[in-house]
Amino acid sequence: MSIIVTLDRNYLIENMEENEIKKLLKESLKLNKETNEIVKSVKKYLVVQRIFFFVKVLIIVIPLILGIIYLPPLFKEFIPRFNETIDQYQSLFNFSNKIEEFDSDILLDQEKLKNLSPEKLEKIRNVISN
Repeated sequence: MSIIVTLDRNYLIENMEENEIKKLLKESLKLNKETNEIVKSVKKYLVVQRIFFFVKVLIIVIPLILGIIYLPPLFKEFIPRFNETIDQYQSLFNFSNKIEEFDSDILLDQEKLKNLSPEKLEKIRNVISN
């Protein structure tokens, strides 16, 4: 009898282990399917991101290339006109000479003020304050 009981026990233990293994395998298969679906969605997302990156690069690069091709002839035409306009305004307002004269007047005035006597400086202050 003891041999039969032992055999029955072993069979029951093995049978239980097989059931647990089957159960674990089913669960593992289910989790693997879910993981596979997630990986597929991530792959799709990456493909879409690569396409959009390429489109973004094209949106930036194409205008730059077109600008390099088409703008130099336009600049060659407009730069002399622009320089003429600047020269006309400079001659009209005489900017460069006025700035130099203004700087030299300030320097001369400062030197003259240093050489003035205290009485004359006081008179100048009174005239300015009134």
